Amino acid sequence: GKQQGNLALNVKDMLNGQSARLTATAIADCRGLCFPELSEQRGGDAGGDRRFLIAANVVLNRPAPAFAVGFPARSQDGRALGGGLFFANETDGAMTVGTWYFDAPDGATEPQLNEMQRHQILAEINLSTQWNIAPDDIREFQLGLLPSAARNGGAQSAPADRPVIAHSPTDQSEYIWRVQTEKWTTVRGVAERAVDEIAEACQFRISRSNTKALPLHGATYDSLQSLASDLRSKTGNRSSPEIDRRLMYKYGSNALEIAEILRLHPELARPLPGTPTITEAEVDYVLHAETPRTLSDLLFRRLKVPRYKPLDSQTVAVAARLMGKMLGWSQSDIDHNIAGCLDEHHRKVV
Repeated sequence: GKQQGNLALNVKDMLNGQSARLTATAIADCRGLCFPELSEQRGGDAGGDRRFLIAANVVLNRPAPAFAVGFPARSQDGRALGGGLFFANETDGAMTVGTWYFDAPDGATEPQLNEMQRHQILAEINLSTQWNIAPDDIREFQLGLLPSAARNGGAQSAPADRPVIAHSPTDQSEYIWRVQTEKWTTVRGVAERAVDEIAEACQFRISRSNTKALPLHGATYDSLQSLASDLRSKTGNRSSPEIDRRLMYKYGSNALEIAEILRLHPELARPLPGTPTITEAEVDYVLHAETPRTLSDLLFRRLKVPRYKPLDSQTVAVAARLMGKMLGWSQSDIDHNIAGCLDEHHRKVV
């Protein structure tokens, strides 16, 4: 409700369950923007309906390096395309290469590549790396839609400056500003630009951020060696070096919270069926700390269960039971999530 020109909010922290009542001059909604809506809300900024790009990364069936590596990307005609990056993915040995941009068809709501675009990406990878990648080496294309920058003449397509911030005042949303979501490596810059733009539009002053020097969650140790030692002493015989290594590299110092769950609930040391290094304690931690809402989200995006290998039906069943118990799912909810998870896995394998 409105209160002296501001919006009065009842808010709940989904991580710790605490509630509070706040007042706000503006709300930045960063939960995930439906890009086609931007055509209506900010189309005028680009001199007409906003255009979109298909952004494509490629997941390759080959071992990933232990760290990100840049390479000089070149097109089929020898032009330099700028830097590309490889990203390690320990979970299933995949390597992601990106990013390519293509104009999206008018009215597109889902990104799709045609055969010519797939062939172009494969050719440019091989020209840039001399890897001799074949079509069978590609596991999948990771695709998304991004707002496109306005082009002059035959200029090459490029993403619009980000973040894209949309504001369409109505009686229901005059306080709401919607911010295009962004990858974590640039999230601070996105936040700074969003705050600056919204503050200027709303004509209120903002104080300097005091969070820039704060370490990220899981980054409170100076060395992996000291973290490994503390983690091992905490998990003891309830874990294994392989499980400790997974926890350390995936969660950093937050792995100690999972070790504490193992100490208090040794019965949760059981691995999920078919996943020898993912314990029920890790599942319990992820359910509380990261609040996934679907079984597919839990297994494939949070726990990184490989989507390209045979999936043990017991893995799905046990994870669904644990998740359903926490979220209060009915049997119908459990069955629905299992079906959705198996369908997503089948589509990825195919």
